[in-house]
Amino acid sequence: MPAPTFILTEEFEQALSLLRSGGNLFLTGKAGTGKSTLIRRFLAETDRRVLVAAPTGIAALGVGGYTIHRVFGFRAGTTLADVEGGAYRPGRFTKALSELQTLIIDEASMVRADLFDMLAAALGRFGPDPSAPFGGVQIVLVGDLFQLPPVVTEAEAAYFETRYATPYFFSADAYRAAALTTIDLTRVFRQSGDPRMATILNAIREGTLVQRSRAELNARTVPGFVPPDDEFWLTLTTTNRMATSRNRTRLERLAGEEFTHHAERIGELDRFEAPTDDVLHFKVGAQVMMLTNDATDRWVNGTIGRIVDAEWTERGCLVAVQFPGGDVAEVAAYRWEVTRPVVDGGGLRHEVIGSFTQLPFKLAWAITIHKSQGQTLDRLVVDLTGGTFATGQLYVALSRCTSMDGLVLTRPVFPKDLKTDRRILRFLRAATEPSTAARYCAIAALTVGDEGARSKPRPVELAVAFEDGTSISSVINPQRDLADARRAYGITVSDVLLAPTLLEAWTMLLPLLDGCTPAGVGVDKALGHVDFELKRLGASMPMPLGVDVPAGRLSAEERSALRSASAVERAQAVLQARERLGAQDPGAGAFDADASATESDEAEDSAAADAAGTVGYLLTRAPDAPTPESALLPQFSAMLDVSRGVGAVLLGRGDAGTDRNGDAAGGIDPEILREARVLVAEQVRAAAARVPLTAEALDRLRTLETVLGADLTDGLAALEAGSAAGVLAPGTRVCFTGDAFGADGRFVSRDEMFTLAEARGLTPVNNVSKTKCDALVTAEIGSQSGKARKAREWGKPVVSADEFLAWARG
Repeated sequence: MPAPTFILTEEFEQALSLLRSGGNLFLTGKAGTGKSTLIRRFLAETDRRVLVAAPTGIAALGVGGYTIHRVFGFRAGTTLADVEGGAYRPGRFTKALSELQTLIIDEASMVRADLFDMLAAALGRFGPDPSAPFGGVQIVLVGDLFQLPPVVTEAEAAYFETRYATPYFFSADAYRAAALTTIDLTRVFRQSGDPRMATILNAIREGTLVQRSRAELNARTVPGFVPPDDEFWLTLTTTNRMATSRNRTRLERLAGEEFTHHAERIGELDRFEAPTDDVLHFKVGAQVMMLTNDATDRWVNGTIGRIVDAEWTERGCLVAVQFPGGDVAEVAAYRWEVTRPVVDGGGLRHEVIGSFTQLPFKLAWAITIHKSQGQTLDRLVVDLTGGTFATGQLYVALSRCTSMDGLVLTRPVFPKDLKTDRRILRFLRAATEPSTAARYCAIAALTVGDEGARSKPRPVELAVAFEDGTSISSVINPQRDLADARRAYGITVSDVLLAPTLLEAWTMLLPLLDGCTPAGVGVDKALGHVDFELKRLGASMPMPLGVDVPAGRLSAEERSALRSASAVERAQAVLQARERLGAQDPGAGAFDADASATESDEAEDSAAADAAGTVGYLLTRAPDAPTPESALLPQFSAMLDVSRGVGAVLLGRGDAGTDRNGDAAGGIDPEILREARVLVAEQVRAAAARVPLTAEALDRLRTLETVLGADLTDGLAALEAGSAAGVLAPGTRVCFTGDAFGADGRFVSRDEMFTLAEARGLTPVNNVSKTKCDALVTAEIGSQSGKARKAREWGKPVVSADEFLAWARG
């Protein structure tokens, strides 16, 4: 299989020129843009003393280099303080580092900020020129930040949140002190024959795959797809367990003898990550992936083949492997040399200190997405069972394939599969684009729920404040329980039941954000929660890049306002702080509500595409009351009494004006008013029909009926709250949704309610079920928690926590 033809583009020439001159470089670009090819070209022509390293053993083998930990002698517990201390030495690589001229680090997206600071400190102590940045060594980082991120364990998360702005290398102290030139390669070679796929991949890379493109991609879905036996297909999975299970199952299905081949380990293999199993099991008919580059170009690392014969000979086990073109090659055991760099005669050579010998392949009906980085495949099955859990995972998987024709999905791609770290977008914009003046707004969100690997807090109120002094906000229906929102924000279940979903509210806010750069304290987290919730609701839209206002530079008054129970007050405090600090983030950009999802995408694939068919509305809390309670009528009448333009914005029309105060001169056109009333009635009725109504919410609807002149309550009934005395008795099996707050405002934990229940002779149970649960105690009647939904479905009586506590305390 011949090496790909090298095409010297203008971007390649720029990068090679910088490499030859000794300049520090971060070489990035989309998957398949030739980053590795460019580096190989440089290595083939340079006479500089160069070391190549990578953050993982698999990546290091792929580029013929070492792991970063091996080069610098870092152990699992090594810290920056250790490296800066007198006891640290790089070990066997000390001499090599003292003579080193260029260090190339591949798969840089997985290099953590602390690791980058450690290697910079090590080079500063042991490099050829300790007085220069990085010890006088040219640093070349290669990788796509939109691919797999650094691994930060749960135990390390708290440290990173306080020590570094992000876990990525570009947040390291050493990187910011001596920023590298960033060159972003844009020409895609891998999918050059399928420009439509390249466009879709770019949208996935940036987390903005909109409805039309997603439908086109999901047309490749074939549940239960079984690849033909006479074709070479590789399945990518999200976990090692899934890949191992698939390979074992396929191997067991093959008839014939199972071969077992043991690896030979010789010498110093400390920290050597073997490319394949020490004990390799295979049969004739097994699909395998080659792990070396054949000296006679019959295969390269990553080539898929099928075993057609195997036998034991005097030379050991010989395996015949057939490749996609039909050629068959005899494959024998391969010896991977474990080396260390040695300076010799002014040059750098690699001294062999050990070896690992094994057949150079592994079973490959399936491999993990993580281990597929760098692969180029013509036929690919992507199994997203269980969902994606890391940023860039979906992008890495799909970008391995050369065309849509060779791609099969075992299940559709959902918006929630698109996970992109917004901090990467800001860094790349700052590194590659000149800064421009911007108009600012501030976004604040009150949220409920906890952060998890597959879940995020959901907004329950969203507000935007603008530089002209105006602001706009809406309560949001999070479609889940409200946790402690009643105590923390003064927001009750009755307040959110008729409120828009985030998608409906965001549809309204998009036109108002046009041309503005949003600011916020922890703005990436806030907008990330918005993005996650929109995707949970089935929409993928471009999100504005924001400016982060440092929490440490806030005044005492501003910090106090950020603890307000009102999202509007929080947004106004943020905007005040940004104006006072006068900081401008070069990585931020104004949001264009009409912009395409990606630079190369069609105009129709815009933010409006996913919002098509979604009529938005806002439900603002009454400004003169901490809780909305009976405020539904004034809220909606205010929406009707504003000027024509603002009325159109609030009611979901696309021809909105810009006066957010509603102070425009002149009355509202009667026809517009009539249309507005009809539209409000439709939205309120739709909201009411999809939620369990409380008596309070139903009363609000009846009041609103007189304003709108429309029937909003026909066929609707309020939930019947169970009487504690009538429902609870000794022996009753009762479930609790979680913690609660009593009528006196005192916090009551779930465990405390368990104890109270047991003291009154009840039997607490953990879950709502048809046969093992008799009643549910929920924080508020009308809760949208999963347990409350099950209780309603199975006709279990529901008692409010207030009612239960009053009953239990007698």
